[in-house]
Amino acid sequence: MEGQDALFGSLNAIKSELELAHFLRKLADHFDFKGFMLVDIPAAIDEHLLSRIAVSDLPCGLNEAYDALGLLKNSPVFAALRRSTAPVAWSSTPLGNDRPSSEVDTARELFAGHSLTLGVYFPVHGSNGARAAVGFVGNRKALTHTELGELGIFVMHAYDVYSNLKNRSQIAVSLLTARE
Repeated sequence: MEGQDALFGSLNAIKSELELAHFLRKLADHFDFKGFMLVDIPAAIDEHLLSRIAVSDLPCGLNEAYDALGLLKNSPVFAALRRSTAPVAWSSTPLGNDRPSSEVDTARELFAGHSLTLGVYFPVHGSNGARAAVGFVGNRKALTHTELGELGIFVMHAYDVYSNLKNRSQIAVSLLTARE
């Protein structure tokens, strides 16, 4: 991957969600993750994750299966993201400690079927107060503290770019008055 200065420079040059997705893909590859997701943090009453996902390249069918199996309701990751501003990591090894026993095998099989053994989610917020998370999943060893810090810095800047892109598109729409 490019040097950090060049990488941050490429963040400032992003003009679309597609360019941001390409950047996040390169970031995922650099840290040996299989996929990424930028998601609005679901409310405790939300039943489906798919409608909350803004940008993703997770393995095909994973999000749909996750929703079909109803795994969002008792997700320890999303529960932690609602309560904290610290990164949240999960591993398939102790998977299930915070899930009802009826969901443990289902969740483990879903992630194993996509060769996903580890994930990390970084809670972020935009200038408009919107709360979201940028997550990475794959089949690798746990992130070191250094990797966690580096990835976290890139995620904060990437979400700032995303938030600014969204704000610009909303401002353009809101330029019309109610009368117009």
